[in-house]
Amino acid sequence: MTKKIRFIGDVHGDIPNYVKIANEAEYSIQVGDLAFDYSGMNLNPNKHFVVAGNHDNYETDEDGKFINQPSNFLGDYGLKEIPGLGDVFFLRGGYSIDQADRTPKYNYWREEELSYQKMYEAIGFYQIHKPNFVVTHECPVEVIDRVSTTKIWNGEPIKPSTTAKLLQVLFDSHKPKLWIHGHYHNSFDVVVKGTRFICLPILGYFDIEI
Repeated sequence: MTKKIRFIGDVHGDIPNYVKIANEAEYSIQVGDLAFDYSGMNLNPNKHFVVAGNHDNYETDEDGKFINQPSNFLGDYGLKEIPGLGDVFFLRGGYSIDQADRTPKYNYWREEELSYQKMYEAIGFYQIHKPNFVVTHECPVEVIDRVSTTKIWNGEPIKPSTTAKLLQVLFDSHKPKLWIHGHYHNSFDVVVKGTRFICLPILGYFDIEI
């Protein structure tokens, strides 16, 4: 098997197929909206990673620590070193436009987006490290119109989320070589201001040999 890292799109609860797709590669990073129930998630946490989205389980203990996410989840933001590729910057989170139709602490958590404090910290971290590779769930504001076919929700125009605005700040401050994301369930591959943006569809994937 050729050694590669596989970037995998939204899963939305289809854990068996996700595990099968991930196991075909040496390493993988899933871009969020994995599931609310992680039963059957038996992937090596040292090789297969998850950047949480807006449709993931954010149940916390009294100290604010996420208690249901398996150790494959990477956390709020940071760098993950992939042997043969280098450091990949990740940042979790997204906004659920349908949260009014969801049940809090069952299939919706207010923690789905980073706190403002964490966002400010992420900006500083990103600007210091200036990564070549970025993986997030959402994408910067200026990329949304190119990837999203959904403009209206419940009769109102969809406004960019706080997360999308944060990602725009990151993009404005440093443009990586490659930025991979999900959230919009579209297959999309375009260069914006020198950065290649790839949006992955549900259970779609993109491989890089390492």
